[in-house]
Amino acid sequence: MSTTTPVSGLQRGLWFMDRWTPGSSAYLVPWVFSFDGAVDASVLHRALLVLVERHEALRTTFDLGTDGPVRTVHSGARLPFSSVVVDGPAELRSLLDRETRTGFDLAEGPLLRATFATGPGVADTLVLVVHHIVWDGWSAGVFERELAEVYNALTEDRDPELVPLIAAAETATSGDALAYWTERLAGAPAELTLPTDRPRPPTRTFAGGTEPFGLPAGTAARIGDLAADLGATPFVVQVAAFAALLHRYTGARDLVVGTPVTTRDRPELAGVVGYFVNIIALRLTIDPAATFADLVEQVRDAAFDAYAYLDVPFDEVVDALALERSARHAPLVQVVFGAHAEDPSPLRFGAATATRRMHHNGTSKFDLTWSTFDDGELRGEVEYATDLFDRETVLRMAGHWRTLLAAALDAPEVALWRLSPLDAAERAAALAPPRSAWAAAAPPTPLPLHRAFEAAADAHPDRLALTHGDRSWTYAELDAAANRVAHTLAADGVRRGDRVGVLLERGERVVTAILGALKAGAAYVPVDLTTPQDRADFVFSDTGVDVVVTDDYLTHPRLDEAPEHRPDTHVDPADLAYIIFTSGSTGRPKGVAVSHEHVGRLMRSGHDHFDFAETDVWTLFHSYAFDWTVWELWGPLHHGGRLVVVPRVVSRSPEAFADLLASEGVTRLCLTPSALRTLEGVLRSWPLPLPALRSVMLGGEALDPAVVRRWFALEHCPPAVLCNLYGITETTVHVTTLDLPDASTFQRSLVGEPMPHLSALVLDERLQPCPVGVAGELYVGGGSLANGYWGRPSLTARRFLPDPYGVVPGGRLYRTGDVARRLAGGGLEYVGRCDDQVKVRGFRIELGEVEAAVTSHPAVTSCVVTVHDNSLAAYVTVDGDAPSYAELRAFLAATLPEHMIPATATVLAVIPLTVNGKVDRAALPAPDLGSVRDADAHVEPSTPQEHALAEVYAEVLGVDGVGAGDNFFHLGGDSIRAVHLAGKLRERGWTLELPDLFGAPTPAELGPLLKTLTKNEKQSAPFDLVSEKDREALPDDVVDAYPMVAMQMSMIFHMELSDDAGGYHNVNSYRVAGTLDETALRRAVEDAMTRHPVLRTTLDVSRYSEPLQLVHAEAPVPVHVADLRGLSTDEQDAAVAEVFDDNVAARFDLRTAPLFRITAQHLADDAFQLTVAEHHAILDGWSFTSLLAEVLERHSALAADPNSTPLPLPRSTFREFVAVEKEALASQESERYWKSTLDGASGAIWSSGPPELDEPEIPRTIERVLPGADAVLRDTARRHGVTVKTVGLAAHVAALHRITGLARFVTGLSVNGRLETDGGAEAYGLFLNTVPLVVDHTDNGAALVKAMHEAEAAMLPHRRMPFARIARHLADTRLEACFAFLRFHSLGRLADSPTKLLDDRIGCEPTMRYEPTNFALGAALVQDPSSARVLLAVDHLPSVVPDDVADAYADAYAEALHVLAEDTDSLVPAFAR
Repeated sequence: MSTTTPVSGLQRGLWFMDRWTPGSSAYLVPWVFSFDGAVDASVLHRALLVLVERHEALRTTFDLGTDGPVRTVHSGARLPFSSVVVDGPAELRSLLDRETRTGFDLAEGPLLRATFATGPGVADTLVLVVHHIVWDGWSAGVFERELAEVYNALTEDRDPELVPLIAAAETATSGDALAYWTERLAGAPAELTLPTDRPRPPTRTFAGGTEPFGLPAGTAARIGDLAADLGATPFVVQVAAFAALLHRYTGARDLVVGTPVTTRDRPELAGVVGYFVNIIALRLTIDPAATFADLVEQVRDAAFDAYAYLDVPFDEVVDALALERSARHAPLVQVVFGAHAEDPSPLRFGAATATRRMHHNGTSKFDLTWSTFDDGELRGEVEYATDLFDRETVLRMAGHWRTLLAAALDAPEVALWRLSPLDAAERAAALAPPRSAWAAAAPPTPLPLHRAFEAAADAHPDRLALTHGDRSWTYAELDAAANRVAHTLAADGVRRGDRVGVLLERGERVVTAILGALKAGAAYVPVDLTTPQDRADFVFSDTGVDVVVTDDYLTHPRLDEAPEHRPDTHVDPADLAYIIFTSGSTGRPKGVAVSHEHVGRLMRSGHDHFDFAETDVWTLFHSYAFDWTVWELWGPLHHGGRLVVVPRVVSRSPEAFADLLASEGVTRLCLTPSALRTLEGVLRSWPLPLPALRSVMLGGEALDPAVVRRWFALEHCPPAVLCNLYGITETTVHVTTLDLPDASTFQRSLVGEPMPHLSALVLDERLQPCPVGVAGELYVGGGSLANGYWGRPSLTARRFLPDPYGVVPGGRLYRTGDVARRLAGGGLEYVGRCDDQVKVRGFRIELGEVEAAVTSHPAVTSCVVTVHDNSLAAYVTVDGDAPSYAELRAFLAATLPEHMIPATATVLAVIPLTVNGKVDRAALPAPDLGSVRDADAHVEPSTPQEHALAEVYAEVLGVDGVGAGDNFFHLGGDSIRAVHLAGKLRERGWTLELPDLFGAPTPAELGPLLKTLTKNEKQSAPFDLVSEKDREALPDDVVDAYPMVAMQMSMIFHMELSDDAGGYHNVNSYRVAGTLDETALRRAVEDAMTRHPVLRTTLDVSRYSEPLQLVHAEAPVPVHVADLRGLSTDEQDAAVAEVFDDNVAARFDLRTAPLFRITAQHLADDAFQLTVAEHHAILDGWSFTSLLAEVLERHSALAADPNSTPLPLPRSTFREFVAVEKEALASQESERYWKSTLDGASGAIWSSGPPELDEPEIPRTIERVLPGADAVLRDTARRHGVTVKTVGLAAHVAALHRITGLARFVTGLSVNGRLETDGGAEAYGLFLNTVPLVVDHTDNGAALVKAMHEAEAAMLPHRRMPFARIARHLADTRLEACFAFLRFHSLGRLADSPTKLLDDRIGCEPTMRYEPTNFALGAALVQDPSSARVLLAVDHLPSVVPDDVADAYADAYAEALHVLAEDTDSLVPAFAR
């Protein structure tokens, strides 16, 4: 008879794992008994049967029932038992391996088998193999004791003395317990990324190894003493040390460590065999500044809390967290730590005694299972996944834990970062100075660069030194030419220590100019001829260059007359040789200043490695503004070799370049990997032997192994050794070298050993040395570090640090920003840039790893991966037919996890390169979104509401195929488009509250919140909102009238109080590309006035029972045109400025229509200036830019066809908004909201006392383009599930805190009050309101973004309550700071129009702007809808907010924006005291 019941919650997880990998041996428990004497196999068999009969678990099988997995307890005892004879220890080991690696069928059973082995040369051995689903560690102790007792009882013919078993009911998981785990583990990292020896395979094989390790005698006692002092257990101390090690290995501060716990919490379970073990996930936060004792206490408290809820099966926790199950790794927990007590006393079986041990069967359930065993002394054991780790790596890691544990026990009150896992020998190796042989030799100071060239010229005067095209120059000729340049420069006032600019077409003149500058005692400052003029001007201005050597300079006749002898200018090796500019993270280039001796040491090291010779032929392939050319120049010219200048046109033609290599017999070639990839493609399709080529030196960017493989696979591969050279401009070109004689030695991005004159240290964030194999930042020291950044002392101090480990007094380390790791066999592996690591959907990803995987596809020849819209985007070039995205995705799935597979794969003809030969990421096009749809993520709409929402999302946002799970804001939605959305839904019979969209942005979430439109709302009609008496008093030409809105009243009130009619008078002047048609422009403005009542509106405050705005039937068309085409540029600029100033000075009379005017000025046949003045009371920003776009578009249409169809009337009017504001004023709910939210808060930040009505003040304006801010805003918003505006607001709050130090303050926020009706965005008017937000600042970036999102969402239903009413709930009516996010979609239409705005900043900004402000500091984040570029505009009143404070705000804003884009635990900038 058998009984069937559902499996226990704990067993469910193991059953699932067996279904995942049926028959796996990973969850087998191989238990081996070795006897020191003879035992009776038949008695042993009988004893085993007794125990199988006694314990239900050993008679249980598992299968899938109707409602899930079930377990069946069978009535009869079944036990596969065999007795075998083995021939010696080797055969016994084979038997053990075979038995312990053969899995079970859980449905068939039995789940225990036994083999008894005996034979010559081996002890009698019992091998028990049981499946973990019916067995745990406690069961082993119960079973072995009972087995000995039953065996002895059978041999002694007595009844065994066994404890009676009591049936125990299972306990159900409580909701509170599960809630504890879901709250505790919410947002925990999905994967702990340990430094492995190999990438994860696509599917876990569970292949594993086990390595024991020892610990010093007395360690257990020392752990116990510390545990007692801290009120903890020895286990807690050990886990703390293990967590500290994991932090040092991964850099992670949020760790999840699994630990096995027994759930035998009732006495009746003590003697039961079964599976009563659970994995609990300890989530730990590592603060490197905290002490080890602090960490112990944290682990203690975490474990104590967790033990209260240990009955919740781990599998249920994973399900409740909705974690993605991956075949690549275990969910949530990949690393387990267990501490176990051992009873070493032998068991008696008759006359024999038995020792017991686990026989490891070559499996591993997790990445790492770290175990300690305490039998009075402590020993350790690591079970590890051999797919990931080598044995040596695990042993080294065990040694590091042993060292770190000892250090922690010695000094538990020391900060964690000071507890090193390295012993003295490892630390010395990690901090090795430059090679001792070099240091001991104390080489002499190198000659200045031109002196070393002169030495070569003296030794080889008649050898060819330089070739360009069909001309060549000997060393003597080149020396003489350079001397002439030097004397000419001296005649022009150049002296020792000056800087000389070089701005030349690539040719032989580059070499003579550089040599000449050096001979004159100056440093050269190279700028490539293709560099934009603004950047060239900046470089020369920044370095104080007075003389720039150009092609015209070098062809002047006086050069021929200059002396040919060498100048006698003294130059010291420490003098500056060059300043090469590199891009700066802030957008400002930075100049790296390098001395002669720095290059001299590099060339001496290079000669030792490469054996440079006078027979060498080099190419000058790169731009002379790229530091590669330093190596290319002096490699040949210091050693008598020949330098072949590669013309620019040849460098851009791979075929021509290959032909040049062959014809010139080039022996030394310097390329970036990207350029080598291009050359390889040519040599593959056009085989060309290059027999002279001895070495190809690669640098400038990471070298992809796929490039190396393809090179060596060439049919006529040149006989050259590839050398991978890692280096940075700041360390004088090269740092490390690695020779690659073939592809087999280069499977990862290895960069080799540092050159003899340098040291390369891998350090963590606290400048502590990283263990072998652990990634850290690379720091370079030694004799070729640049002097620093020209004119940037603070940046120099941040990047060039005092060397805390240097053997040379005053030594420095350069912080490279590159991530590397030291290898066990020596050398370094380049991992990527510190800023190359991105985070996508919570996963940290190295882009280089993805690029390498994509490039490994047979058809892909090169690849670049970027992040676009919070997804990975791949750009590839291919050889032959491109694989489909589905094919590429399937290929990548074999090596990459889901989150690392690019969402798009855009095929390019060629990867764009910069002038320096590196990948030009800025030139990559937008991803080809149409090439792929993510079928796995797409869910079709199902309900009527979801269908309606999907259709309207698609219509409003201009996208196809919207699914039920697509986020409105991720697809490009914002507040204005939300208004469109609500209107479109209303057309379909649904109503939407905007706050609902913020909280539920997908069709699936939003659908249930839609309400059916059940009533026909009354349509507003002209004069509906005025009294009969007022209507009768209106002038005859008035066709509509309605009350003013509160914002208009406030504007007029301020104008009256300040006696300034210009306080809300705006003027914007735009440069426009296109032909100006005067007639078409006037008609376009007239048409706009016909369509939009506000353009015919006047404002009357006193003549009626309430202030009214009057819409007149018509008004004069306010267009003025002037022709400036006959004037010079300066005269045109002056005329434009005069018109602008006149418009600023000419105020509007609010009682006379229209309250706007337009002036157009012809500048050229294809360009004109358009200046628009308007009173803010009739147009908000959206309305103004919509009017601008409408006028320009209509102008183009009428110019092309005077009979073109007029635009339809707007479907909404400003009058309807007036009515809605009246309702908002009467809202008691909004009144209560603002009263409770503000509660007497003050909007004053810089002022005190009552507001003063001073003379109007002209604000100062700061405008800064924020490079890359579009991606920062978009990606940050997507990560947090908020709008771009919310991210911008959070940065504003952080910046205000930075400059004020206030933890709590009030800022204004400009909000749009447009109606959620179809056509709500078509009406022009003043829909603007400013609402106060009370901010409690938090340093945590994620928390700040969340708080702003919640504040916005809560405010939205009450946003139309006028500020004048809201202000009553402030301590005073003052509001000194305000923020606005401006992205006017209508301007985006002009990108494809014949007339478009000209703006080289972001694309839509005016050339001149006058928009007065009443805020002490008003900030606007302006985004161009076409280019997506972003401008920060800050207007401030200097009398309240000084210039330096406003500048500091702008700096803090830019910094905060980038900090918010980083990890969710990033801290926003703190108050700058």
